[in-house]
Amino acid sequence: MLRYSTIFSNAIASAVSSPINTGNARSVTIHAVVNTIGGTSTLSVEISNDGTNWMVYKKLISNLTNSNSQTLTRVASLSLGPDTTMSIASFSPEDAIYYARLRLTIGGGTYTVGIAIDDTDLVL
Repeated sequence: MLRYSTIFSNAIASAVSSPINTGNARSVTIHAVVNTIGGTSTLSVEISNDGTNWMVYKKLISNLTNSNSQTLTRVASLSLGPDTTMSIASFSPEDAIYYARLRLTIGGGTYTVGIAIDDTDLVL
């Protein structure tokens, strides 16, 4: 089943989300939209296996970093600013992550960030 949740809606201040259970996910994709431009901001993901101890996830696959002719480049954060109206990043498909939380650091502007989680069972 594909689930989509808005994590930050028209955010104007830096924030950290509550833990998001991604334990049974086949894929996880983050959508960030720049509503109004006011500076450069960043979006990063922190991961945990217990929901208490967190570390920065440095293997996001960004649509702004990769092209069809490249191999997949992993990044630790998405830069959101004057040259970006929307950004999409996915978790690396070989990773199994039980909890994730999003950290939005705002340098100006307003942002809406959501997460899509596909936990559909594979049928062979």
